[in-house]
Parts: sequence; C-alpha cells; structure tokens
Amino acid sequence: ARVSSTPGVKIDGCHAGVNSLSVGANGDVYPCPSMVGDEDFVCGTVSKGVENVWAGSEELNRFRELSVVDLEGCRECVFRFFCGGGCRCQAYYGGGEDHVLSARDPYCSVIREMLVEGMTAGLRPNGSGMPEFLGGMADGEGCATAGCPSTANGSVVAPFRCTCVLDVAGSEREATVKRYSAAALNPEKELCCPTGYTDSELTGLPANTLSISYGCGNPTAFASLNVGERVLDLGSGGGIDCFIAAKKVGATGRVVGVDMTDEMLKQARVNNLKMAEQLGYDIVEFRKGLLEVLPVESESMDLVISNCVINLSPEKEKVFSEIFRVLSPGGRFSISDIVSDTEVPEDMKRDAVLWSGCISGALTKKQFINGLKNTGFTGIVVEKNQLWKKEEGISFYSVTIIGRKG
Repeated sequence: ARVSSTPGVKIDGCHAGVNSLSVGANGDVYPCPSMVGDEDFVCGTVSKGVENVWAGSEELNRFRELSVVDLEGCRECVFRFFCGGGCRCQAYYGGGEDHVLSARDPYCSVIREMLVEGMTAGLRPNGSGMPEFLGGMADGEGCATAGCPSTANGSVVAPFRCTCVLDVAGSEREATVKRYSAAALNPEKELCCPTGYTDSELTGLPANTLSISYGCGNPTAFASLNVGERVLDLGSGGGIDCFIAAKKVGATGRVVGVDMTDEMLKQARVNNLKMAEQLGYDIVEFRKGLLEVLPVESESMDLVISNCVINLSPEKEKVFSEIFRVLSPGGRFSISDIVSDTEVPEDMKRDAVLWSGCISGALTKKQFINGLKNTGFTGIVVEKNQLWKKEEGISFYSVTIIGRKG
C-alpha cells in the first residue's frame, strides 16, 4: 500500500503521537496501542483534555521529532521515504536490549522485500495468477499514510499508518467475505436490492443464479453490448451478470468474473457448466481476486461491469484505477452501485453489518462521479437513480453509471 500511495509523498515516521493516540481503560494517554500499560510512555490523562496532552507532552514530542535521517540504518537506505523508518514501537520493544525509539525496526528486511515485490509486480506482463498483496496487518483498516501531510522544501511529508496492534472486530473485507460466503450457501433476503432484470435476460439461467444474486441494478442493460466483445464483471458472485453478458456477446465473445469469495466462485463455476450447456458455447471464466488488484491483463477488456460491489471496497480509488487499467483504449464501464445523499458518518462506517450490507461503505453520488473523473474516465452519465432505503436519516440510492476510457 505504501508503494501505491499518493505520488510525491515522502513517508517519514509512523503516525504514533502525530495524528494518533491511544487511551487506556483508566484514561491514561499513550502514543500507540502497543504501549498501553507501559508507565514509561504515559503522556497524560484524558481528564486534562486530549488536545492539551497532544500539544504539551514531552513524550509525544519525542515521537514527532524522530525522522528517518535519525534512525539506525535508515539514512542511506533508498527506501527510507517509502517505509518511513518502520514502526517505532516495534523498534523500541524488539530492536535490542537498549530499548530506544531510534533503534532499527526488527522487520526492516521484511518491509524491504515487500516494497520490492510491490514495485515489481506491476512490471509483469500478465496480471493473472498474481499473489494477493496486503498493505499491512488487518489490511483494509486504513490507508498506508495517516493523513495530515505537511510541506517541506516543496515536498509533501506524512507519517504512515502503523497497524502493529489493532483491536477491532475485523476489517470491512473480512466481514464482507464472511457474510457473502454464508449467503452463497443460504440466500439472504436482507442483501437483495431492486435490480431490473427482464424475463428474456433471465431465461435459461441456472435456477439458483437469481437467488444468490445480491446486486442493486442491471449493468448490462445500459452497456450496449456487441457480439464478440470482452467483458469483465467485478464481484461476480453466483454469475448472473456474467451469464447475461455471455448471451449478448455470443460464442466469439469472452466474459471474466472476479470474486474474492471461495463459496461464490464454487457456485458460479457449477452454474457455468449448466449455462454453457444451455448456450452451446463456453466463454465464461471465474477468477479469484480483489477489486483493488484485479487478476486481469492490462487493456484486455472492452467493457467492465459491476453490480453493488464497489461500495464494499475499503479502497475505492484503487478499484477505479484498476478498471481504467484493464480497459482497452475507448473501452467503457457500466456500474450499478449504492450511493448516499450525504456523507456516511464514521460510526456507521465502523459497523461491520452495515458495511457488508452495502450501506456504510457508500460514497455520495458526487464523490463517486468525482472519483471516476479523477481516474481519467470521460462521458460519465447517471442512467438510473432510484431510492433504495433510508438508514439513520440518510437516503441511499441504487444508481447505474456509465462512462468510458479516453
């Protein structure tokens, strides 16, 4: 994740004491969760006000003053502004008997190998078969940089977000996989949204394809599919949109579905055997993968569709970038998804049930469209905008958005 973070940002130090604090059960404030209970790192108490503790603690100032140029083994390292010097808490507790904050992170060599692997992965000619890359422990809990960038000598400098200790119920992705794995075996009505499939589109599809379909629209209806086209379906589930696309592109076309859930992939592949027999040709393939790192060749698709899955991603900008990467020049997308009329508050975003239910991960329509525009897409049109439900005073809409690359 640090390799693919915002270009031009220098990562210098971790976020402990910069824009992250931890509070113990008794109200004591610490720089990092891993230091809770260590009396040497008590920075103050919440009764004095978190802002006052943050500004006045000498202990926190020690963390903020540390730079990669001061850390053991970092000054001459070519990766110093990618890794930021590693985790200071890991360095303190695992860097030797001296227990100093400027010690070498014991995982330095591992971080270095991961950075090299991440940098070279994009040079491979074929995206298929790539291993799954995780940004850190509990991937999906936050971005690699913790924000609060500052400018120094014309360069943006920011700390990285360390996840050496993470006390949460589980990541958004974990909750999503768990819920949809169960829903692949036992259909869950709560996950169903208005779709808009026609009888002719559903004719001939395997019986359980619709019952385990958890989309919120019909992206192929607005895709203007042509015979012989190559189609990629993101979060393909049981395969319903892949099979509808296969009927439209014909025997000379090609359809690839990507999903991260083993149970859904298993169901989809069984369904495909039946569908191929029904059609008289087999052009659909299902691959396991993440939307943020698609196992698909660059510029290999004419159309990308997705149905109510981008809201489930914790890194939507990466999804947009991947769609752009895999589309051929002039290629297009048709995306059905859930958007909100106002920004979803943080407490709702932390609710795993709401997230996996296509609610709390939703962007506003403006954010969604701007994300596509910033990626480089043009000709963006909202083809459908239908109220789905209201949750805690926020209106959520089922939309279908189309656009193209270049």
